[in-house]
Amino acid sequence: MDKQYIKSLLKEVLAALDEDEAIIKIPLRDRVIEIAKKYIEKPYKWGGDGPNEFDCSGFTQYVYREAGLIPNDGSDTASKGQRLWGKETTNPRPGDLICYDGHVAIYLDKDRIIHASKSAGKVIIASKNIGIPVLCYRNLIGD
Repeated sequence: MDKQYIKSLLKEVLAALDEDEAIIKIPLRDRVIEIAKKYIEKPYKWGGDGPNEFDCSGFTQYVYREAGLIPNDGSDTASKGQRLWGKETTNPRPGDLICYDGHVAIYLDKDRIIHASKSAGKVIIASKNIGIPVLCYRNLIGD
């Protein structure tokens, strides 16, 4: 775990104790990344929608649904449909959706994504430069 992340959690714990709160809220962007990382190494399978096997759209759908960012109503979740989710942004942040031509992933930082990779055969963290054009970034978090 990242040292800075642990420090921020400790600050929240202390603040919660001062305010006599029983629940500590994890920032939603951190929660999306935390959920996504739980599925690293899960096998890639075309049409897989989790939690044991994923394709790219099944992975992002599952993570965002678990984080409470998309409804469980059968909305279009294929990679083309996901390009309509949230609000397009030119300043992507961790936890945003990154849409490629025929592929989707979760943006981690300026150089990395987490995604269900067909070529690797599993969910991995990889360079965002996967040889497919980036079409857009989408902010589902709303901040």
